[in-house]
Amino acid sequence: MNRITFLSLIVLFASACSNYSPNRLLNPEELKELTMTMAPYLYKKPDHVAFEDRTKPENERHYRELQHACQGKFTHLKKQGDTLYFNFMYTDISSLYEHYKSFGGKVVLKDKEVSYINLYYHTPRMEPKDTNKVNDLLFGKLVRNGNVDEHIGNRELIHTPNDDFYYDTENKHWDYTPNSSWNFLKEVKEVEMPELIESEE
Repeated sequence: MNRITFLSLIVLFASACSNYSPNRLLNPEELKELTMTMAPYLYKKPDHVAFEDRTKPENERHYRELQHACQGKFTHLKKQGDTLYFNFMYTDISSLYEHYKSFGGKVVLKDKEVSYINLYYHTPRMEPKDTNKVNDLLFGKLVRNGNVDEHIGNRELIHTPNDDFYYDTENKHWDYTPNSSWNFLKEVKEVEMPELIESEE
């Protein structure tokens, strides 16, 4: 491939990614509203609050505090009918260094409430220099293919889902797979499902 062709491909790829810019779809106030609507599904719920109660109004302050600490933002959005595809990136506050993680998925909103959500990937910790290329790659594959199956198992790109965890769309949270190595803990005590603000290493 000659230099001109290679540069042309880079320009085309950058142009395609810019089409997913959240600012092309929503204004700043709408993005803030979307962030808080989806916060209970992206951020760790309050301790001792059941998953089915995590969206109650009394928990709003908890999510606002996490949003302030993590500075989460939608980096990619694409609307297809009633479905909104998204990539949501946030600062990993459990890390001693400047690291980021991202969720990618799709959501259906009814009357400004989440009626359906599926998270297809949760990235490992990323350094600032890697965030754009990883988010562009995974989100692009999600929009084009409807999944990122070809990258599941590559721990440099996707931390979950994996052999131990999958996203339960019915209950709207991460859960243990049938053969998860973590299942034994259920017999010992009630264990939190893996959520956003947690140390993984």
